[in-house]
Amino acid sequence: MDLPLTDTYHQSITHTQRRYGTMRKGKITLLVVALITAFVATGLLLPGPARAGDLEPPAGPDDPASAMYTIEDIYHYLDTGVAGTKRTGGFVEPTSPPGPTGHTLNQVHDKIGERCITCTGTLSAGGRWCDKGNGTVTDMTTGLVWLQNAGCMGKMNWPDAIKKPIEELRNGNCGLTDGSIWGDWRLPTKDELYGITQGTEYVRSSDMHFFSNVQSGGCWSRTTLAFGSDSAWGVDMSMVFGGVYYNDKTVISYVWPVRPDN
Repeated sequence: MDLPLTDTYHQSITHTQRRYGTMRKGKITLLVVALITAFVATGLLLPGPARAGDLEPPAGPDDPASAMYTIEDIYHYLDTGVAGTKRTGGFVEPTSPPGPTGHTLNQVHDKIGERCITCTGTLSAGGRWCDKGNGTVTDMTTGLVWLQNAGCMGKMNWPDAIKKPIEELRNGNCGLTDGSIWGDWRLPTKDELYGITQGTEYVRSSDMHFFSNVQSGGCWSRTTLAFGSDSAWGVDMSMVFGGVYYNDKTVISYVWPVRPDN
């Protein structure tokens, strides 16, 4: 059925209005998006306080404010307890690689593990020895606890030196008030015994630090010779550089016990 002319005209006008309205809405939407984009871009470019994700560092590498400790400073602090000193001035590009005395990050990591021990007594000036006030002294570089009266157990042959500290040394003996019990103490290894004669605040019979009765002579270690089961290693506490030697197990030498920090 044919529509009247007037109806056809009104439908055409309505269709045109709807189309125009849709186009206006689309243009408005695009305009809003453009304005938001421009605002964000302008905000990022304008100077102002730093925002999260700012790539600018607080100080350049050539700024004195960027000064920091070296790996050697950190290692020395962990080893001795003596704080280092930050470098002064800006960063200076190194002209040569680290020397052979430098320490690696692995060594720093290991030293951190050693320094996790805390001193609950009196710490020596160099930070190595801790006098617990209970008849023991702790080596802060290894965590080993040494009998403070180094000569208390006297001299004996190697088989007795192996078993006597385990069986006899406990709380109440040799000035101990540390609560130690049967089996806590033992003979040190060659490396452990030699180690206390080396490094920071090394021990000698002439330089005892917190220890007493350190004898001028040889002390047994628990380490035997690889090529001779009848002999074992000892350390002479009177020698200038700490002397390592070996002897037949029947020889009489001093006994200086040690135990872990437990």
